[in-house]
Amino acid sequence: MNEQDMELEMTSNRINIGISIIGLVMIIVGAVLSPTITQKVLFAGGAMFLLIASCVDRAEFFAILNGIVLLGTAIAFFHVTITVKLILLGLASVIALGYLSKRDYIKTIIDIIGCVGLLLLAFGYAVSNPFIYLFGGLFLTIYSYKAYKDGVRIGLIFAILNAIFTVMALIGILRIYG
Repeated sequence: MNEQDMELEMTSNRINIGISIIGLVMIIVGAVLSPTITQKVLFAGGAMFLLIASCVDRAEFFAILNGIVLLGTAIAFFHVTITVKLILLGLASVIALGYLSKRDYIKTIIDIIGCVGLLLLAFGYAVSNPFIYLFGGLFLTIYSYKAYKDGVRIGLIFAILNAIFTVMALIGILRIYG
């Protein structure tokens, strides 16, 4: 790789990191707001930025995760029953896991932890239970951090984001039951 190609790749990496951080900030800001249209728009926009960054980084798991987040956010714009939410998000999760399985992606216990986290996230979107969010977030934090340690740069963004959501879920549980 010549010097010009290396410089172009470094610039591309910086832009992708910037896109990731914008998505991260949008979702964090949305998370601290009460459920409003603004919150939904921030979640959708943040997830879209993270989806783009995941695709650029060729991080399939994180792209799929953002697809689930986008679907959950899109569903939140409409008043639908829990049953409809469960069917749509459950179907999306089964398709996602089938895709990951077919691509021979699920090989280690950490991959299984990530997939369980994805399922819990989808189920959490459907039923809005803080215990489900807590464990989904925890599993996704573990998976994301391991992905980062294995060289998936965007894994760090997802580890931070999921750690924040895990703590928020714990705080929610303590407020309810504490």
